[in-house]
Amino acid sequence: MKTMKPMAGFKKAWFALSKHDRIKMTKACNDPAMSKPHAQFCANVLALGGAN
Repeated sequence: MKTMKPMAGFKKAWFALSKHDRIKMTKACNDPAMSKPHAQFCANVLALGGAN
């Protein structure tokens, strides 16, 4: 997948994940090595990360 979904679609997919998976993604996006190549994705994850 090369194109990010709009935030509304991303948010829907985010809340469809288990809490465990959301926590794992948030932790991964806090790692600079992971967040740099996936900047847009991680920006969305971190924006929603507190909404577990």
